[in-house]
Amino acid sequence: MNASTLRIRRTLTLVGALAAIFLGLAAIQAAAAWTADAAPLAATPVSAASIESKLEAEQARSADLQAQLDALAANADGLSTALSAAQARIDADAAHAKTLERDLQTAKKKLAALQHSIHVTTVATTTRATVTAAPSKRSGGGDDGEGGDD
Repeated sequence: MNASTLRIRRTLTLVGALAAIFLGLAAIQAAAAWTADAAPLAATPVSAASIESKLEAEQARSADLQAQLDALAANADGLSTALSAAQARIDADAAHAKTLERDLQTAKKKLAALQHSIHVTTVATTTRATVTAAPSKRSGGGDDGEGGDD
């Protein structure tokens, strides 16, 4: 093989490769045009201005929702604080109720003892009054000599 044959061969190979590449590009262009003609867009694409206005509206909505979430979080914190205070108040009231219940039991015992003491005193007074009144009637209201049995 001589140098001129080798050079011609390389040139033909290069021309064939370039022709294949250009033929491939032409086929791709033809396929794209054919597909575009076969399936036209039914709706026109949305404009950039429309997308920007919708984005701004959604950002405003998002900011509003974030503000509402922040307000709800603050309310939840307030309710949690109020609930803790209420629970502390309930615990204090329960302790106070137990104290009052013990005081009531003590007062009932004292009342029962006082009622028993009053009952004993009443019985003793009645017994003394009966015992004291009975001899008075016999000695003072008995026969003193003035008319007896009729």
